[in-house]
Amino acid sequence: MPIFTSLRVVGYYYLVETFGPVPFYTEENTGVISTTTRTAENTIYSFMIDELEEIKGILNINTNEPGRITNAAVLHFLGKLYLTRGYRNYAEANDFTKTAYSCTLTKCINYTVFEIQI
Repeated sequence: MPIFTSLRVVGYYYLVETFGPVPFYTEENTGVISTTTRTAENTIYSFMIDELEEIKGILNINTNEPGRITNAAVLHFLGKLYLTRGYRNYAEANDFTKTAYSCTLTKCINYTVFEIQI
């Protein structure tokens, strides 16, 4: 489940960065949606950060499978979310500190680099 959570966060990140406030759903909807409202960016950012904070540490740090989402990717993206939110008018006081911490954790990881065969 953490893999799908991280993919949802990435999707919402690009939606919010591209369109600003967007319709925001956290539960599956099987019915027809005839009207919707846009949710404020700060609400979506808080949700994305909470989601990644919840799954941080659950995934493997490294993998032998190219393309697999790892804890390093979660930490990197968490840092990116804190950094992006830090420049917004709804930033929290410790966003840049949390960015630095996430990036420091990411740097300490011994990555496996895969070569692309052409």
